[in-house]
Amino acid sequence: MSHATSRVKPSSLPALIKRRSRRTSGASVYNSSVSRQLLNNYYNKLDETIRYGGSRNETSVEHAFIELVNSYAERRNLMLVPKIAIKSTKGTNIIPDGALKNAPRLDFGYWESKDTKDDIDREIQLKIDKGYPLTNTLFEDSQTAVLFQANVQVMRMTMKIRNCSKESCEARLHGER
Repeated sequence: MSHATSRVKPSSLPALIKRRSRRTSGASVYNSSVSRQLLNNYYNKLDETIRYGGSRNETSVEHAFIELVNSYAERRNLMLVPKIAIKSTKGTNIIPDGALKNAPRLDFGYWESKDTKDDIDREIQLKIDKGYPLTNTLFEDSQTAVLFQANVQVMRMTMKIRNCSKESCEARLHGER
C-alpha cells in the first residue's frame, strides 16, 4: 500500500474517496444535493439491474456501485479499478473487487462487495484472515457499508437512504445516525 492512503480522511458514504480540499479552506468539496442525486442514481441503477437481470448477487449488481464510487472519484482524479491483483498483508496475491487508484497507479483504498444473503461480518472476517489490507477498505453488500481505516473499523452505516430528506440524507452521508 502506498503512502497516499494515509492522506485520505473520509467521514461519509463516499468515505473511500472523500478528502478535504485546501482550495476550499477545509470545506467539503461534495455538495449534499449532488450526493443525494448520485445516491438516487445508484439505487435506480441497482433496481434496474435487479429487474432486468433477476439476480441480487454481487457480480450482478456491483456495476452500480462502481458507477457511484467513480462519480465521486473522478472529481479527485481517481478511479475505482475492478479486480486488480495486489499483495495481501500475508504476502500472497489477492484480488479485491476494486482498488481506488490515481493515474500514477497509487492505491488510495480498496472495495469489497458481498452478497446481501451473506453475513457481512463473517465475510469481512474471512477477508481479514486472507490478509486483505484494512488501511482504507470499504466492504458493502448494497444494504450495509463498513469502512476500515488504519486497521480499525471507523464506520458502519445503512445504505438504505433512498429518497431521504435533505437533513436525514446529510446526516447519513456524514456518518451520523
